[in-house]
Order: sequence, then structure tokens, then C-alpha cells
Amino acid sequence: MQPIAHRNYSDSSLQFIICECGERILILPNTKMMGTAIERHILEQHKNKGANQVEADRIENALIAQLFKKSPQ
Repeated sequence: MQPIAHRNYSDSSLQFIICECGERILILPNTKMMGTAIERHILEQHKNKGANQVEADRIENALIAQLFKKSPQ
């Protein structure tokens, strides 16, 4: 099973992080899968559309920060 960024979930019980590009990424219970979902989003939505490594790292760090804020204490 490969995690992907999701766009059209309407179930309010699902949690997402939201990229600055507007893409919602479903929060997954497995840390490794969540990391893969973020990396895939960065590659498909930012690097392939011209973002350099510094910009991609900044966006990735912002997504990870959101994830930590939504994590249970």
C-alpha cells in the first residue's frame, strides 16, 4: 500500500495537514507512511513544478511542523 496525498475526503473524522499549495494530506497512523506521503507530495507538487531543494525543504518542514501540532500530547 502506498500513501498518497488526498484531495476529496468529506468525512469530518479524518484529519489532514494542509500544504501552502492548498493540497490536503491525510494524516496516517504510521510514521513511516506519513513521511512517505509528505515526501511524495513534495516531489509531485513542488519539485516537479520547479521548486528548488531549499524551497522543497522549507515546505516539507512546514508540513512536519503541522503534523506535530496535531499529534496527541
